[in-house]
Amino acid sequence: MMKMIVSVLAMVMAQALLADDAPASSVIDLVGKEAHVGTISNSEYAKASQTFVFKRTAKTAEKVTVNYELLFVRNECVEADVEVTAVPELKRTVCTPNLDLGHACSEVVFEGYQTAKRVCKKQGLVLDRAKKSLVLNFKKAVKLTPTGDETFEVNVAQTSMQETKAVLRARALETDSVYKTKVGRDEIKFKAE
Repeated sequence: MMKMIVSVLAMVMAQALLADDAPASSVIDLVGKEAHVGTISNSEYAKASQTFVFKRTAKTAEKVTVNYELLFVRNECVEADVEVTAVPELKRTVCTPNLDLGHACSEVVFEGYQTAKRVCKKQGLVLDRAKKSLVLNFKKAVKLTPTGDETFEVNVAQTSMQETKAVLRARALETDSVYKTKVGRDEIKFKAE
């Protein structure tokens, strides 16, 4: 009964707090030490924000690495030309010594050639993707029974389309205990109270 009340309250609060964010995706089961959630992006190529719901079971590792990608723009060449430089032929008089202390000299011609080089004509923004990860740390979480499970919500919000930094937010949704959540730069610790 307590778990059900907590889950209903958590869902109502999630809808109120995250109304501006993209809708929550389906529940992702945490099996093994890694999870892949794909690319976090915005259809209009603006900074992105996405909320994930993770399900922890007795088989979930103490630390799970969640891998994702962020789209971002960076300054780079967007228009280039090829410039050709001609190197003229080279004439040299080459001498070799003779036995009579003189030299036998003859003219040698080295053929000319052309070099091609790409030269940037205009700088601009290009779309790129960065591989990122965060760690869900359950070392101080409640030990679950073989059939028990808990769900946690994590929001990844890109700070700017010109950066690969993201702000993390997290909270417990449906759990058997009250959790204190500590969010670091790329790690989220869930500690049972």
